[in-house]
Amino acid sequence: TTQGMIRLAKGRGVPVVFMIHNFGYSTPQSFLNVDYCVVASEFARQHYRNRVGIACQTLPYPVDWDRVRVGEHTPRFVTFVNPCLEKGVYAFARIADELGRRRPDIPLLVVESRGTRDTLAACGIDPDAHGNIQFMPHTTDCRQFWSVTKIALLPSLWWENQPLVAIEAMINGIPVIGSDRGGTPETLGKSGFALPLPERMTQASQLLPTAEEVEPWGETVIR
Repeated sequence: TTQGMIRLAKGRGVPVVFMIHNFGYSTPQSFLNVDYCVVASEFARQHYRNRVGIACQTLPYPVDWDRVRVGEHTPRFVTFVNPCLEKGVYAFARIADELGRRRPDIPLLVVESRGTRDTLAACGIDPDAHGNIQFMPHTTDCRQFWSVTKIALLPSLWWENQPLVAIEAMINGIPVIGSDRGGTPETLGKSGFALPLPERMTQASQLLPTAEEVEPWGETVIR
């Protein structure tokens, strides 16, 4: 276990650096024998300082540009990766439906992962209604979808630490439209748009936003 490894290292006088990848820790007990805690974003650093009472260092995730950067880029799609609850599949379902109703000429690409076509269909809006959505099976080579992506959608409902999907998109010069939650706005900086989603929508909820609530998302895609 993690605590067992920490005890073993401390027993041998080895400094322990704990890399925190999420917001799952609510008490400082997990870090009692840790010399340094490291997080990937300033948002996470402030969270753990204010909510948990531990001091963290900020070190952004390293990214292998050769694994991410595409060669030939033929941008066509508005792309959504991993249509699962926490990544905002219900928000995407409404955004896609509104875009299909207003601008069916804008093609959308859904890249399956833990979330699939069935996950999107379970949201209550037919993904085939407007003919504007295509699906790509799960792939370990992100260049397959970034090579055809014009805009990346990131309507996450949980607190992203430092969303790698956004970083991969920006490495390829692809603008990102993401939610204003967690570390996403910090990651995007001036290279994208951070837009709100209804507070009632959480990573565990199965709620569709209204057309009015996602209107800024559709307007930004169209613009």
